[in-house]
Amino acid sequence: MRRFGETLESLERVVVSRKGEPSEKSYTSRLLSGGVEAIGAKVTEEAGELVAAAAAESDDRVVSEAADLLYHAIEIGRAHV
Repeated sequence: MRRFGETLESLERVVVSRKGEPSEKSYTSRLLSGGVEAIGAKVTEEAGELVAAAAAESDDRVVSEAADLLYHAIEIGRAHV
């Protein structure tokens, strides 16, 4: 089993690679090109989905939404770098 930190580092590598080698096929690349405004909208959306899942859905769904939120939070962190 991977440590949590290793997983976050792996996700960050994905974001960095999408930023360094943009592709129109990559949703991450498109969000990064939209800057903080585009990524921020996605973070807000994912936060709402996480809260909704925590209130009424399965543990697996909560974990999935939390993962989405973390991924997009990494994007917003990398938007300035």
